[in-house]
Amino acid sequence: MPKPVSSEIKSPAHPAAIQRFWDKYLALLRRYGIDPRAERWYVRRAERYIESVPGGG
Repeated sequence: MPKPVSSEIKSPAHPAAIQRFWDKYLALLRRYGIDPRAERWYVRRAERYIESVPGGG
């Protein structure tokens, strides 16, 4: 008897992938000379953008 097809969708939206995204985003902000005190502002704006995109969160 054949094995059932998994309905699990392979997605990069696993916690480890999400953490890597934010780590890379913060590294990018630092590379561009963004003041560390402003990092949270940039992260929040990115979060809002992601939430506004269909399927983004």
